[in-house]
Amino acid sequence: MSEESRVYIEKEGKVFRWGQEAYFKTWNGLKETVSVSRLKALALPLAAILAVLTFFFSGDREAADMRGKEMDVPTVSQDVPVIAAPIYDGTESVNQIRIPRVATGALGRIKVFNLRRSSEIPVGSEAKAVLVSGATDGIVKAKLVSALAVDGEPILPEGATLFGRGKSSEERLFVEFQKAVFPSGESFPIRGQAFDVGDKILGLKGSVVGRRTKKMGMAVGFGVLGGMADALQETSGSSFFGHQKRSVRDAALAGASKAALDQSQVYLEEMKNSPNIIEVKKGTEFYLIIDEPKRKEE
Repeated sequence: MSEESRVYIEKEGKVFRWGQEAYFKTWNGLKETVSVSRLKALALPLAAILAVLTFFFSGDREAADMRGKEMDVPTVSQDVPVIAAPIYDGTESVNQIRIPRVATGALGRIKVFNLRRSSEIPVGSEAKAVLVSGATDGIVKAKLVSALAVDGEPILPEGATLFGRGKSSEERLFVEFQKAVFPSGESFPIRGQAFDVGDKILGLKGSVVGRRTKKMGMAVGFGVLGGMADALQETSGSSFFGHQKRSVRDAALAGASKAALDQSQVYLEEMKNSPNIIEVKKGTEFYLIIDEPKRKEE
């Protein structure tokens, strides 16, 4: 046959496609057609029922109710190492530097093993330092230009940063250093004093700043004016006929002299009561000399 021929399955005069017979069932010789829409309508309630049953009857049925009962608090096991926080509590020793167990020798290839855990800086040990910032009353920052060595072993390395506080006196600025910071970042409490590099006396020489110098100059100036006004007055005395009356010029000079002398005295009193402030320039070299630690009652 040259023409295309199609094959149909016919049942009681009806035409069906391949596989459509699965939707038909027969009981007692009777024919019944199952509707797809009815199957979908029944499938949804069945799925909901199965989901509810699964939710209520699945899982651990023996779970106990822990409401209102004591619970164990989780604690750290002894096997877990506890690391203490690095907070300074004031009990750390002053002038004691921790030494690493393994250090590099002078040649750079030899490893030196130290048996000591820390090294105490003897009182009187010294090293040369320089001011990184200008020094006056308050915080002072400096840096070591030479290592502080004890028995040939460097305890404070070159380049270590020093922090302290300055306090002015009549002629010098006294600086007490309280902390040393290594180039590696480690910091240690120390107690060292700054000595002048010229005469090696406690305290750094500097210039007087502030209003005290101005008050001194004003007091001297008013004193000179008062003396000049007093000297310009004409000498007046008593004659046989009575006391001579002073002229207006002499009275004005006398008043100016008294006012100038009084103002000079006021500035002198303020100068005595005002503190002296010493300023030391940045880059000034000095000697750091280790002092003994303070006692607790100090």
